Amino acid sequence: MEFHPIANIFPLMGEEDFNELVDDIRQNGLHQPIVVYEGHILDGRNRYRACKLAGVTPEYVGFDYSNGNDPLSYVLSLNLHRRHLTASQRAVLAAEIADMIQGERTDLEPCAKLHKVSASQAAEKLDVSRRYVQEAK
Repeated sequence: MEFHPIANIFPLMGEEDFNELVDDIRQNGLHQPIVVYEGHILDGRNRYRACKLAGVTPEYVGFDYSNGNDPLSYVLSLNLHRRHLTASQRAVLAAEIADMIQGERTDLEPCAKLHKVSASQAAEKLDVSRRYVQEAK
């Protein structure tokens, strides 16, 4: 299964952490299902890869719109709390998000349902100044 472009804004785990995840899934199974959006993995890329290496069949769930989140906000919410990013790393990420959405046609897959994100909106989502995002670009 391919990864959704939104999921790819964050890097995959480092080798050591990934190997620990593979061992844990091999021993204990998959505890959290992999979230799929538009036929691509939105959350759980590392879990998916680890399941494949561990010989465990992954469990999938569809992205849930019922909480009012859009896919981008969902991925940001999950990953910003999992990772310890500096302000400059968040600014670079905000610049990538603004470029990714505004530079693409929103009437084509896989971003047909996403709203455009301005540099100001991306800066707000990532808790950095708009000026910092402009410098990161």
